[in-house]
Amino acid sequence: MRKIIYLFLMIVSSSVSAQSFISKPDYKKIEKNIKDKKSTFYYEKLMRRFIASDSSMTLDEKQHLYYGYVFSDDYNPYSTNDGINFIYEKLNQSDSTKIDYKDVLGLQYGGEQSLIDHYDFLKLKENKFELKGLYFDITPCLQSLDKKFK
Repeated sequence: MRKIIYLFLMIVSSSVSAQSFISKPDYKKIEKNIKDKKSTFYYEKLMRRFIASDSSMTLDEKQHLYYGYVFSDDYNPYSTNDGINFIYEKLNQSDSTKIDYKDVLGLQYGGEQSLIDHYDFLKLKENKFELKGLYFDITPCLQSLDKKFK
């Protein structure tokens, strides 16, 4: 009997504590806060902090950023990604069956290459995707060479 009561109390206490963390977002409050330039929840401030990888952002600030996006000027539920549209354009222009994906994405070699552990890093020129470079796992190449020279 004691075990049943103990089990019941454990289940009740865990369900009560779990529900305290989950709550519906208050969209009216979020909309008001993200549009107020003096607020710490102002959308532009939060987005700058997020892009800068600010690790001191609170859960409340992250929730305002996430749920507040629908109230920002940039929000368009029917928009498409410019990067994807660019790729589709390039693929449709290509006559060849063999495609150089580097060219499709508009990426150009930046003149610098380095080996980091077993990854090859190719630096890229400035690009619209803001990619600094590409990493390639060269382990299969090294294993292939190892087999040839044994």
